Amino acid sequence: MNIYNYELIIRPVNSFFFGGEKKFNSAEEGETNYLVSSMVVPQQTTILGMLRYALLMRQIKLEGSAAWKDVDLIGENSFDGKSTSFGIIQKLSPIYFKKNNILFEEAGLNIQIYKDENDNDVSTRFDLAEIGGSSHSSHENKSKVYFLKNYIPKQDQNHFLIDRTNHYNDAELISYSDIFTVCEQPGNKKDRSGKTSLEGFYRQTKYRMNPDFSFCLFLQTNNKIDLTNGDCFFATMGGDQSLFEVKLNYQNQGEDYFSLNCRSGDPKPNEGYIKFISHAFVSNSILFECKFSIIETASFRYIYTETAKTTDWNNVRTRKSVKSNTEEGDNRRPQMSKQIRLLNKGSILYSDNLSKVMAEIEKHEAYRAIGYNYYEVINQ
Repeated sequence: MNIYNYELIIRPVNSFFFGGEKKFNSAEEGETNYLVSSMVVPQQTTILGMLRYALLMRQIKLEGSAAWKDVDLIGENSFDGKSTSFGIIQKLSPIYFKKNNILFEEAGLNIQIYKDENDNDVSTRFDLAEIGGSSHSSHENKSKVYFLKNYIPKQDQNHFLIDRTNHYNDAELISYSDIFTVCEQPGNKKDRSGKTSLEGFYRQTKYRMNPDFSFCLFLQTNNKIDLTNGDCFFATMGGDQSLFEVKLNYQNQGEDYFSLNCRSGDPKPNEGYIKFISHAFVSNSILFECKFSIIETASFRYIYTETAKTTDWNNVRTRKSVKSNTEEGDNRRPQMSKQIRLLNKGSILYSDNLSKVMAEIEKHEAYRAIGYNYYEVINQ
């Protein structure tokens, strides 16, 4: 099978909104939300959906004169937690940030920045330490208790970005506030007669990206994309159909190119830790292999569709599981999956058996195919 690699540069044209678990209209959950905030980074399934739609609409064209069937272009179905390829789309990388040809990734939750008594920024990276005692949180060694030696509980702990080529240059840490500007949008919903009510007031938080930055990720296909008529197109994504410019750059470096940009690292026995550079779907048992962890979780849902059967696109059906898709007639409608909790990117896992932890992360091939479950081993 031929392999073709592309760099995707994605820039929002204006402010954007990527919806999450909290929505204005939550009648099915029995609650109403008046304050809703966008995620700053789109989900991997959002990027996958955008690319599949662009292929169907021939915004992305393939080389050659062959007439492609829809199912061959984009696969039999959307992401379902089991499929590992989607037509010509073989792999997606995690989403990075790019500025002046430099890629930035999550620095990790083991970093803290705060102000000292002279109002200067101080950056510290946590050191894992141990003392004798009894630990109910460690399944590996109950005779030890682990703690973060440099952690200051009264100081904020936030996400930062770092140059991918230099993991330890903390002076180059970038805050998300350096990339995004908050855009508040208050409003009032009206009924068909034009009347408003107190229940109709809302405030929506959108984001605007610094023009020096862009989203960046890598795409691997099994057919070559035709870029003779241009390498750029516009796409809409997110709950408000925000507009984005998408640029494709062909990279002729074969299979190794994708692996290089999604490197994992080779663990040394009993050394280092794992840092997630993307969200990750893992079982709870992975924590039993860790002596310590610094983790956050993120809510995740996906919308399941079948290429040849789904027709009622505007009528999404909420289900606890996509298994109900087998019910007669249901496959005409897109179906919302149950809520899934992912480990947030930047989460840190410490273990004396890194190889076993890595195997647990990598066994979820469907999630890795779309850019989840990517990590780096940082050798200390």
